[in-house]
Amino acid sequence: MILISGLPRLIYWLPRSVLAGIVWNACIGMFPFEKMKELAKIDTRDSYIVFVTLVCTAVWGIFQGIEVGFALSVVLLLQRTSKPHCSVMGRVAHSTTYGGITTWPDAITTNGILIFRVDGALYFGNCNYLKRAVQVLVARNRRHTKPLYYFMLDCHAMNDLDSSGVLALDIIAKYLHQNQIVLILTGVKYPVMKIIKRSHLVGLIGVNHFFHSVFHAHMDIYARVRLCNQLGIDPLSPFDYIDKNGKNLINFSGLALSDLERPLTTKEKETIVQWDPYKFSISDHPLNKIKKGFEISQPIGRISLALKAETIALELAEPTTIPQLDSQTARIA
Repeated sequence: MILISGLPRLIYWLPRSVLAGIVWNACIGMFPFEKMKELAKIDTRDSYIVFVTLVCTAVWGIFQGIEVGFALSVVLLLQRTSKPHCSVMGRVAHSTTYGGITTWPDAITTNGILIFRVDGALYFGNCNYLKRAVQVLVARNRRHTKPLYYFMLDCHAMNDLDSSGVLALDIIAKYLHQNQIVLILTGVKYPVMKIIKRSHLVGLIGVNHFFHSVFHAHMDIYARVRLCNQLGIDPLSPFDYIDKNGKNLINFSGLALSDLERPLTTKEKETIVQWDPYKFSISDHPLNKIKKGFEISQPIGRISLALKAETIALELAEPTTIPQLDSQTARIA
C-alpha cells in the first residue's frame, strides 16, 4: 500500500486483478471473522445487525451503514423490552426457592394461588403485554374450572416503573378485583417501591398485600387458612406450608375470599409474629424499608419535584373499596 501511494507510476501497468489482490490482502485483517462467527453462535440477532451494517457500508458508504446499524439496534432493543421474559413459578422441592414451572417441572404449586414473574422493567413499551398476560392466565384458570384466590406478581426482577406501568398495575388490580382475585406484590425493589408509594397503588392494592418474598406471602395465606378453619397456630410448629412428606398444607376448600381477607385481631397478629422466625410478618414491612442501590458518585444538580418516598406515611389499613366496573372497563385489552 505504501508503494501504491508513493510510486504510482511504477505500478501503473499492473493488471487490476493484481491491485485488487493487494488491497484485499491489506484489508482482510480489518475483519475479525472469528469474532463474527462467535457472535453468530452467541446471539443471532446481533449477528444480523453486523451483517446488515456490513452490506450497507459496502453498498452506500460508512456513515450510511452506521446509521442503518444504529436504527436496527434500536428497533431490536424495543422488540426485546416490549415482550420481556415471563414465567409462571412454583416452589422448588426441598427449598424455599421459586422457579419457573417449565424449568422445574417438579416445582410445587398451590391450587388457588398463581405466581407470575416479569423479568424486566415495567414501562410504556411492555405494560400492554403484561395486562394481556394476566388476562390470559385468568382465562386459562377458568377453562380448567380452578378457582383462583390470589395472583402473586413477583417483582424481584423488576428494576424500574414509570407512569404507564403504574396505570397498568391499576388496571390489573381492578380487573382481578372484578374477578374476586387478590393481587399481591412480592420482592419490590427500592426504585419500584418509591414510585408505588408516591402513587395511589398502596391504597388500591392494600398495605397488607406487599411482602418481602413469595415464601412469606404463602405463609401469611397459610396462617389465614388455619385461622379460618379454627385450627390455630402453634408458635413451636415448623414455619412452612410444606410438610416433611412434601404435601402442600394450603387448602382453600370451603373457604370464601372474604373470610381469608378479614382483618386480623391483635392476638392473631402477635401469634403470627411469634411463629415467624424471620420476624418479617408485621414488624418489618417491605414498604417501610429503605433499600437504596449502589452509586459510584453523588449526583450533582439533580432537581426533582416528586415527594421523597421515605416521607410518605403509610397507614396500616385495609385496602380501599374498589367500585364495581362494567364489562368494558374491566376487560384488559
